Amino acid sequence: MAESVDRDQAATRARVAACGLALGRSVDMWSLALTALALVLAFGLALQSPPLACLLVVAVAGGVQKAFALRVAFDEALFRTWADRWSIAATANDQVEAATAVQADLLALDQALAAMGLRRDQPGCVRDLDRRIDGARRLFGWQLMALAIQTTAWILAILALHLRVSG
Repeated sequence: MAESVDRDQAATRARVAACGLALGRSVDMWSLALTALALVLAFGLALQSPPLACLLVVAVAGGVQKAFALRVAFDEALFRTWADRWSIAATANDQVEAATAVQADLLALDQALAAMGLRRDQPGCVRDLDRRIDGARRLFGWQLMALAIQTTAWILAILALHLRVSG
């Protein structure tokens, strides 16, 4: 992120990122429904090979999706917190340079994550807001991909059941 970017602009970008990541909750709910229904059918109907395999893929993809959903929700909360913090700071009449305050928050997060063992400690290496937004977007993309795999496996399971019943 360029040093000339002020807190107000950073707050706006963080707020937009948080709003986009909030869509992950809807994806998670759809995935949960598909996973629950797949597990009920898989264990309740004593299905055989093709449909059962497809339903198990739905369940596994649902677990993967949930892992991404948790990460996306974590990032959403971070971006929303930063947006609120930087909006308040941008309206306050303080003497701290805007870009330095944003960088200080980003550095503080990296240090906290490293201290908790959630990130490798890389002293002096601060990921800027753009890289963080790109990373969060990639996580959300992976979450969507897991849902797409679930949906595809559901369609294949339905087709396999239909072929089995009609064949």
